Amino acid sequence: MKLVKSVLSASILAAASQTAVAVETDVSASIRVAYIGGDGHDSAPVAGETGWHDAYSNVTFNASEDLGSTKLSYQFSLWADPTGSLDNDMNEKGVRTHFIQLSGDFGAVSYGENWSPFYNAIIWGHGADRFNGYYTGYNVPGFDSRTTDTVFYSSPNMNGLQISASVGTDATSKKHGERKFEDHREIAVTYQVNDVVSVAAAMTDGAQDEQKDKGIGISYKKDSITLNANYMTTEEGGAWYSGDYTNLYGQYDVNDKTTLRATIGWADEGYVGDSYTLGASHQYSDSVRVFAEYYSDDTGNYPSVGLRVDID
Repeated sequence: MKLVKSVLSASILAAASQTAVAVETDVSASIRVAYIGGDGHDSAPVAGETGWHDAYSNVTFNASEDLGSTKLSYQFSLWADPTGSLDNDMNEKGVRTHFIQLSGDFGAVSYGENWSPFYNAIIWGHGADRFNGYYTGYNVPGFDSRTTDTVFYSSPNMNGLQISASVGTDATSKKHGERKFEDHREIAVTYQVNDVVSVAAAMTDGAQDEQKDKGIGISYKKDSITLNANYMTTEEGGAWYSGDYTNLYGQYDVNDKTTLRATIGWADEGYVGDSYTLGASHQYSDSVRVFAEYYSDDTGNYPSVGLRVDID
């Protein structure tokens, strides 16, 4: 795997040295906070007692350079919790994404920490992780959304078919070293059946049981309606995570500013059990969004109201 990493790094650097074009840079921030009431407590997915909580605030730096037929880009994103509520490894380690990427007619290849093929295709792409609050639509704690020190590849769109894959290096881990992933591999296939229906299938594999996940999903999008359904299995291990997860998600765009969302999930062994979320959001301005959500699972009920401010 060290050879793959070295070859990839050398190829990207060689491409960058061939063309002298000004590098474009951009820094953005997204401040997302919510007041969570109800049964908030430390064992809940919303992570903490009732009160103000972070909802994935971040600061992101992007740089890119056009090399003619290819594009070299770099992203470094940090978690930024203005409430100080997220006392966990994700927040303590700081890094959200960190990768260098080369893209062109061949697709895109990157190295570092990026969103996983499984997450992009199943959990988000054909799933319910589309709410504004912290964990309110995730409902799949046994699955990993990102890995570090990984080579990622996404193919170009081939008549509606797209393939994404990732291969971990010797240093690949979950949450920056919390758990080392040996021989970690992922592959995801998505297919746009027609103008409104798409389907996806993905799997992960590796040396440990917790690396072995499978998932399928289907999505329907037409006009103001989005409907997603997915089914996932994980061998994470332990009563908290292992088992099967099913999610149904619906979204209705009232207009270009106001959106209604709902999801219901079933978990045969997951520690949150069966769950559901209801939510509404309103884009008050180009940079300000307000939202209200009600999340419920076996640990309790969590109503919340929140604010998101995007700064470009």
